[in-house]
Amino acid sequence: FLVLVEGDALRPAVARNDGKLALEDEQQQFSRSVVQRVIESGAPVLTDDAGEDPRFSAIQSIQAYGLHSIICAPMAAQGQMRGALYLDNRFQDGAFKEEDLELLSALASQAALVIFSSGLMEEQRRTRDLLNRYVSPEVAEELLLRSDLSLVARRQEVSVMFSDAPSFSLLEIGRAS
Repeated sequence: FLVLVEGDALRPAVARNDGKLALEDEQQQFSRSVVQRVIESGAPVLTDDAGEDPRFSAIQSIQAYGLHSIICAPMAAQGQMRGALYLDNRFQDGAFKEEDLELLSALASQAALVIFSSGLMEEQRRTRDLLNRYVSPEVAEELLLRSDLSLVARRQEVSVMFSDAPSFSLLEIGRAS
């Protein structure tokens, strides 16, 4: 499972079974309590026998889903928790080893960076689209390239004066003819 943090909720973004088949919503049975613990602590979890592990034995989902081995790693980037990668085995104790935890943690770090980067790209696209409503695309690109520029919206009362230089409008009309 790839589980994302969305506000205060956890959302499984990708879920596969041992046959690599996508799981439907009703089939997405995993221990949200374990994932929540990993996200809150920022520390990965590895348990050989979740039902007997004192950290997890009282968790209802562990018993209800018959979870034996669990491995879960946090996905954090730029100081923000993005979610977690979670694997479980319902048939075998000790299915995961310390090396598996190291690999899953590395994958989780990479996934967090990709998610963070895609968020930055989406934010830049939205900013570009907004700027393009008011300035030419060339000016919008120049503004986006400037790192010293802060594009923060604020409410401010302003006065605008429209004026027409004498005969300027007539000159423009004459050019169009």
